[in-house]
Amino acid sequence: MDFHENRDAIVVQSDEKFGSVKFIVTEAPVEMLDLEIFCEIEGLQTVRINANVQVPGESKPIDLNNGEWKLKRIVFVSNTEPSNRDKKGHVEIWGIKPKDVK
Repeated sequence: MDFHENRDAIVVQSDEKFGSVKFIVTEAPVEMLDLEIFCEIEGLQTVRINANVQVPGESKPIDLNNGEWKLKRIVFVSNTEPSNRDKKGHVEIWGIKPKDVK
């Protein structure tokens, strides 16, 4: 994540379908405002995060609307404290498959 910008995108290169996502932050803390989650068929889901994520840190699983999504892109909207503007953070997104219901 480049702290000189307030928006950063991750292109998802997977044919898998996921029921939720979570993000992990390393290298430098991030004030995560929103996630914009784009998928192949369902469109866009915007999730308000509004949390300071310290290092190391991660979100709780974020459920995707209407079940399983084939993800295309995820945009992180964030603010950065002035003391961290010369650093680059590392943000990973993890797709979580829904549990099989028997």
